Amino acid sequence: MGRFQHSRCGFVAGAAMVLAMTSAVCSADTINFSFTGGVGTTSAGVSSLTFTGSPPVPPLSVLVSATQGGNVTRDASTGLGVSGGSGGAFEVGNNETLLFDFSPNSVVVNNITFTQVDLQGNDDAAMIVRVTSPTATIFNGVISSVATGTVTLNLAPFASAPDRTGLSFSVGGVDGNDDFGISALTVDYTPVAAAVPLPPAVLGGAALFGCIGIGRIVRRGGRQGGRGPRRG
Repeated sequence: MGRFQHSRCGFVAGAAMVLAMTSAVCSADTINFSFTGGVGTTSAGVSSLTFTGSPPVPPLSVLVSATQGGNVTRDASTGLGVSGGSGGAFEVGNNETLLFDFSPNSVVVNNITFTQVDLQGNDDAAMIVRVTSPTATIFNGVISSVATGTVTLNLAPFASAPDRTGLSFSVGGVDGNDDFGISALTVDYTPVAAAVPLPPAVLGGAALFGCIGIGRIVRRGGRQGGRGPRRG
């Protein structure tokens, strides 16, 4: 086999390998996190809490910690809060912040459900909240729920998907008189494509098939190139 045929065979085998390695198709999955139900933590709180998303496949977890104001608390009906600051033990306020860390996975944060919206403090049923990623401010403004004290904030109208994408996100209060709990979070998660090589027999067959076809082309071209000048 000539040099040309060897190089072509290598190309075909390499192409077959690339197709095999990239054959896994990945798409974004909507993962929901619930921070209510079960037994809540005490008012003293803990340094961090870990939650598993639903559905659990693909597997995705989030680690929640408090960046200011004390420890993370959790109430079975209210959800997450921060101890050691203003408001109740299961509320977030007075510039306190909860950090949601999905490392090493990157997600797109979509919705946050707030409970007990300013039912303590000045009771104006509104709050000023800031949601940020390490690279962008996703939302910074007033939301309210006069009727029930519960509201779900859809972040899509306020920031594009790239600005809502990252490993970690912080949610905090801005006004010390406004406080709230966080009961749920919804994200989009795209698993990293896994390399799925084809069986060796398939790869060998693909490479052999490519070499046979290219070999025929080479032989055909050689015969055409070897003909002498036509006689008159």
